[in-house]
Amino acid sequence: SPVCRESDITVIGASLDEILKVQCHVAADPTEITFLWQFNNSGESFDAQPPRFATANGNGSQLTYTPKSQKDYGTLTCWGTNAIGRQAEPCVFQVVPASKPSPLTNCTFKSANNQTIEIVDVECKAGYDGGLPQKFVLEAFDAHTMRLRINLTGMDLWAQC
Repeated sequence: SPVCRESDITVIGASLDEILKVQCHVAADPTEITFLWQFNNSGESFDAQPPRFATANGNGSQLTYTPKSQKDYGTLTCWGTNAIGRQAEPCVFQVVPASKPSPLTNCTFKSANNQTIEIVDVECKAGYDGGLPQKFVLEAFDAHTMRLRINLTGMDLWAQC
């Protein structure tokens, strides 16, 4: 039976009235697959009707989904079925309200210097993530030449130069 290609829950941040194109991809043999989409929140559960989605190819389906109110945020699941059977675990998409993330707070800057190396430590507390996974950017410039020395992007940043 089909198996979801993404083993983790996919978080999708969306504003009200934002049109989402949610992609569900499964691995299966045989590759002739039918799909069922379902929505669930704390108050209701329903199947998405076929006009709302189309199979892109044998192994994938795309759901067009638009949150119209707060009750439209919740969990979308995609189930594939082939001649072997229905997949045991669905592909899961968590639709959450997206908003602008809050800025970093309580940033501290510490510097230590010996004769061979200068160490700089910057620590900040992350603010509200806006409903989505967030990444941070750290840039460090040489004070004399204004040349960029470090440019990092990630969830946790650490560098030595």
